Amino acid sequence: MAVWIQLDRPHAHFTNIDFITGKVVLRLNVNESISSIVVKLEGESKTRLGVEVVNGYGQYDRYDRGRPEIEVHKLLYKTALVFPSNELQGSVPAGQAYTLGAGQHEYPFRFKIPINNDCSNQNSRLTNLNVAGLRVEMARDTNRHIKKTLPPTLTGFAGQAQIRYYVKVTVQRPAFYKENFRAEVDFKFLPIEPPRPSKNSRESYARRQHHFAPPIDVPDRPSLFRMGSTTPRNSVIPPIISFDGRLPDPAIITCNETLPLRILITKLNDSPATIFLQLIELVLVGITTTRAHELQREDVHNFIIMSLSNLKVPLQAPERSPNNMTIDPSLWDQIPLPNTPELMVQSISMPVIVYSGIRPPQALLDATVPNAPLPHAPPQTPSTPIHTPQSFGPPPSNVPADAPPSYEDAMADDLGPIDGPRREYTQPQQQPQLQGNSPVSEKTTQRLFPET
Repeated sequence: MAVWIQLDRPHAHFTNIDFITGKVVLRLNVNESISSIVVKLEGESKTRLGVEVVNGYGQYDRYDRGRPEIEVHKLLYKTALVFPSNELQGSVPAGQAYTLGAGQHEYPFRFKIPINNDCSNQNSRLTNLNVAGLRVEMARDTNRHIKKTLPPTLTGFAGQAQIRYYVKVTVQRPAFYKENFRAEVDFKFLPIEPPRPSKNSRESYARRQHHFAPPIDVPDRPSLFRMGSTTPRNSVIPPIISFDGRLPDPAIITCNETLPLRILITKLNDSPATIFLQLIELVLVGITTTRAHELQREDVHNFIIMSLSNLKVPLQAPERSPNNMTIDPSLWDQIPLPNTPELMVQSISMPVIVYSGIRPPQALLDATVPNAPLPHAPPQTPSTPIHTPQSFGPPPSNVPADAPPSYEDAMADDLGPIDGPRREYTQPQQQPQLQGNSPVSEKTTQRLFPET
């Protein structure tokens, strides 16, 4: 014997007040006694939570050894008797089995999906038993039921939360020593929208302000024969801006449709500086709350809708409103909101050395680099011993207070300015020094040619 279900639309997404139709196919090798064939339309939610333990990295690491809480709700439960038919029931005494001949038999069915769930009228203990290996987990019954629109199919939380809808068939046989045959098939469900408000001119918005930092003056490096000096840059008032993200009120977005988003930037002072758009990223943040009796957990997922960088687009304000700027909506108004946002991010890392791009003159390289030992080479041993003279008494008065110039500083005194490309950089804010011993000394990190 074999039994299965064939849906008329096996890959469709169903919604409320839709009809889900199909047929039960029963194939018999020999004659069989059948009591009835019942088809069920079911929907259920299952949540399983344990007392989570946070590891040293601030992440959920494992479950406590205490018993986890399991909560089960029957959201949808409809039945239809497809065999025997009404005519056949009237011709056979009640409780009598029916004999079906060998071959293939088909029985159509038809269900209409309701709008609201029917959890309060169903027994949630029908599917609250889970056997995993030798461990049996039992869900406690609950009296907390919410009467609302049927929720959508939920996946992606394996072992924690699930909402599934399916059609199930049971072929009942009268003999107690013969098991009943069952088959089921899942389908995807998405609820219909609630009534949308009429269009209006109102907008909902989120707003933030930003103060640009003033330019930082970079002092020249002092040496024995040059005094340190600070060359001020052009005095420019840093701009203060306010930027808004605006959506229609109420803020409703729709799968497979573009975002009705506006981004406005307002300059709050009289700074003449030009503001550039360098990066823009739109992220949909989803928060899923899972509850199992007294336990509750929240999971946050970020779905990137669009991300652009290295734009270098100057923001221009219209003449009638010189302080109000709008970011061009063509950056996102052609990108639809995904209907199944799923993003997998993989990263690789490798060590690099970052140079400034200002190359030293060839004369300085010729004078210093050949004298530098190879990396990780052992220090050279002098051919003759060096005797350091010792002196006693106060130091001579003609000794300068500063240390003598380094070798590269002495060589650079005879060279002119560097003739090559100069790149513009923003000096980062000074970071606090780490405590403890560092593998590289401060003197070594400040030298241009540390090995000379």
